Amino acid sequence: MSKIAYGLAFLVLTSSGCALNTELSIPEKPLPETFAQSSSKKNDVTIASLNWREYFTDKHLQKLIDAAVKNNPDLQMALQRIEVSRSSVKLANGALLPQVSLNVGGSVRRFGLYTMDGASNATTEITPGQIVPTNLPDIY
Repeated sequence: MSKIAYGLAFLVLTSSGCALNTELSIPEKPLPETFAQSSSKKNDVTIASLNWREYFTDKHLQKLIDAAVKNNPDLQMALQRIEVSRSSVKLANGALLPQVSLNVGGSVRRFGLYTMDGASNATTEITPGQIVPTNLPDIY
């Protein structure tokens, strides 16, 4: 078989795997008018709405719970994370405020005698009557 026939067979086989054979149908389920756990009263008292001191009336148990809450390292770490988050919010809000900055600088450039610039302050002076600098002896 030729390359075209192989390519056509490959294309037909791979594209047939994407076809859906059945139609998807979602049945409609009836909803009840009211739910069994819902109540129309707004003044329901749950254990979550009670203060734990009202629920546990034993004084010794209240002292133990106070000590546990006060010395709980997980709670203290959570409080520290809250403080870090508050600081991050303050930092982010501070970046939105206008900023004022002042920059002052000064510089002076002087040429040294034997520098890479090859000039010094003394050689830049003009001497009357001197055309060429003084000859230096060649010592090798």
